[in-house]
Amino acid sequence: MVNEQLVDYIKNEKSQGYSSQQLYDYLIQQGYNPNDIKEAIDYVEKPQTSSSPNKKFTFIGVSAIIFIVVVVVSFWFLTNPICNNDLECGDDDINTLDVCINPSERISKCLNAQQTQLSDVEEEITINQQDSVSFKINDENHLIEVEEVTDNSVRLAIYSEPKKVTLSIGESKEIDTDNDGLNDLYVKLVRITDGKPVFEIKSLEKSGKLNLDITSSKNTYQMAEAVSGEFKIDYSGKPFNGIVLYSYSKDGFDEKYYAMTRGSISSSNMNVMKVAFKAFRLDEHGYSAGTDYFYNEGNYHYTISVYGCETVTSTLNKDCFKIVEEELTNVNPLKTISKTIKVQGGVNPSECRVSEDCTKICAGCKDGTQICEQSDEKCMDCFMDTQCKSGYKCRYNTCVAWECDENIDCNDNDASTKDICTDFKCSNTEITECVDNDLYCPEGCDTDTDNDCTDKCGGQVTDCETSVLSQETIGNVPNHDCFIDKAKDCCPAKLVTETEINFFGMFVYSKTYREINGLENESCVLYQRTDNTSYRYSEETRQQMLDSGMTEEQIDEQLAQQNQQAQEMIIGKDSTCRYPIDDLVNILEEEKQGRFSGSTEDVEKYQCTGSMYE
Repeated sequence: MVNEQLVDYIKNEKSQGYSSQQLYDYLIQQGYNPNDIKEAIDYVEKPQTSSSPNKKFTFIGVSAIIFIVVVVVSFWFLTNPICNNDLECGDDDINTLDVCINPSERISKCLNAQQTQLSDVEEEITINQQDSVSFKINDENHLIEVEEVTDNSVRLAIYSEPKKVTLSIGESKEIDTDNDGLNDLYVKLVRITDGKPVFEIKSLEKSGKLNLDITSSKNTYQMAEAVSGEFKIDYSGKPFNGIVLYSYSKDGFDEKYYAMTRGSISSSNMNVMKVAFKAFRLDEHGYSAGTDYFYNEGNYHYTISVYGCETVTSTLNKDCFKIVEEELTNVNPLKTISKTIKVQGGVNPSECRVSEDCTKICAGCKDGTQICEQSDEKCMDCFMDTQCKSGYKCRYNTCVAWECDENIDCNDNDASTKDICTDFKCSNTEITECVDNDLYCPEGCDTDTDNDCTDKCGGQVTDCETSVLSQETIGNVPNHDCFIDKAKDCCPAKLVTETEINFFGMFVYSKTYREINGLENESCVLYQRTDNTSYRYSEETRQQMLDSGMTEEQIDEQLAQQNQQAQEMIIGKDSTCRYPIDDLVNILEEEKQGRFSGSTEDVEKYQCTGSMYE
């Protein structure tokens, strides 16, 4: 028999303009039986036969009374909650958890969920439509309600924090039930038999605590104002393979741009997974990353998201280390956080967007005119040597006629000449005057007029060949001793040093050319150049990475990336430092014992210059 209360309610609501579908969805949310709702809607929409004429007055009077009753009942139905607390939902069944959802609100409803015990192993559970089960995670009660079942999918509601999940047959999802950034529930729809869905449900072991933050010195900048900030990632717990995705967007533009790092998520590896926080440019000309300041006004959005490789692989059915950034939009992150920076006022600092915008003539430039450095949008001669003509080099974005950067570049291996670099030009002038500490004794000078007129250096450059410093050679390195002996008098000498250091599980190999170039204002000048460098993991570190879930292929790929970065950033870099003789000897003696030191303060202390510090 049709439910008259539903019929009256539906009639009244349809007169207010609500559609049958809207009323059906709302009544389903209130817990009414779908068949009762459909029957009532069909009854309302079915044409009704008219009353006989002699009963017209009575029919109108009764209809008016019914209408008043319906209005009153409907008002009460719409404004009074189903329940105000869990006690009002009790069903006297000790095997159910009785919960009032949205208590004291119009959309409140009672759930009497069958209690179940979850484990970390998948167990099949059948939950009928409009039924629910309860379980505990970290001593907190949660519920799963089956809201709707179709032929091949199911819509779920998960409480206490409401989450809506739709699963197709064979699909699984990991869910963060308590919003702490880590998934703790696994649900898979195995099959649907005779309208009854069967699930595999298990609890997930939490691997640790993950915290994300995006900080900046200001929330509002002007154009051309220097920007500073940091992406912060803190993690404690069991290591796992993952991806950190950085996304950049701006109001008024649909496109998003990304940066991505991937590898082992562990407390000791988070600095490797971070990128620098920089401004960026996004306008009608395109996107430019990593700028020092903003070029246009607007709202700029930063987002950082962390994904677990297990979830990525199960969702995309693809190797976590082979996916591209855009594919991650289909995966639920472990945690995500966003920040918006507003740019208002100031002056747009752009000089150019393309090289055709730069018209200034450049004598040393390869093409005769300046070019546009697009990241800074400045016109300049060059930012690489290849953009300058032959015989010129790029120095501080200017093409200059080049022979040298410093005196050592002018070395002609002739002790009788003074080698000088001035304005990138070399001069090798014969030494004729008696001058102390220039490592040469001209004809006519003696020990009374020139302290170089002794046999301590012999006027030659000593080749100490190659010194190998490793754990096995500590304290016994003859060629290193040769170089130390020459340093004691700051006599010209050269040495190739090969070292391998175990730096927290990473073996760092380097090959360095060194040259003592004599005294300069009572300081001993030491030139150094890195000719080779490479990294390799210790067996212990490699095993730890395998234990965290990485494959041998992934480890080798990560190592190859690190070696490529080292090749680009370190090899060929040189420096020239000026040491008091005692300091230089002490440093070389420490290296001989396998102890290496150095700090940023040393650069200024020893007046170090060269490409190593650019």
